[in-house]
Amino acid sequence: MAKQELKGLKAAASRTDRQSMIRFAAALHDHGCTDREVVRRCYGVEFPDEFFLFARTDPEALEFEFVDSGCLVWDLAVPMRTGDPRWEPGPMWGVEMRAFAVDPGLIPLTALGHHGRYGRSLLCYHSGELAAGRSTVFGLSDRSRREYLPAFGPDARPEPCGPSLLAVLHEHESDKVRMVQAQADDPMNHTGFGAVTSDQVEERREWVRLIEDMQRRLATPERPRPTDRISRDTRRGL
Repeated sequence: MAKQELKGLKAAASRTDRQSMIRFAAALHDHGCTDREVVRRCYGVEFPDEFFLFARTDPEALEFEFVDSGCLVWDLAVPMRTGDPRWEPGPMWGVEMRAFAVDPGLIPLTALGHHGRYGRSLLCYHSGELAAGRSTVFGLSDRSRREYLPAFGPDARPEPCGPSLLAVLHEHESDKVRMVQAQADDPMNHTGFGAVTSDQVEERREWVRLIEDMQRRLATPERPRPTDRISRDTRRGL
């Protein structure tokens, strides 16, 4: 692809136009850019290592428990071909646009379910924090609990949740373990339908261990992966 054509796609890319962002990202991937380069060129800031640890992990290994595949940023990090169902906006796109209306600097990452410390919240990075080298995660909460996805309004205020996505998810999942354990220990927790079993408690603990494993992987120096290498076009200054 000619450099001029790539510049045209960049100029046309808009955070409020999902397809324009995907077209630009797809062109960057085709041009040989790494995943780091792609998201940096799409959002104008560097993303933290934890983001790419998630993005490079097989979604089935996470069972989409943490990363909502409907959020645009994850789709930009992975090469996408014409006809891929991810081209079309899903239910999360409306949530992302509401977040954009609240603060254009918010970059939605995942919407969490009803339970846990940050239940019913949309977790986001913020471009201002990323530009300053911080991976602070903010939450937009919906306390109405009327819908499956967060339904906050334009007057919602993003609240800082923690220093990183992994830190916030660890706190969130640990709180769910505490809640399930309390239910299991309740004398009224009878056997039969609706009872909390020891297997369910262990299942929740397994999610905490998964997050802790990802945290250890980030803390362990590794040789650069091929996807981490700076492409020829970046060195030349595309």
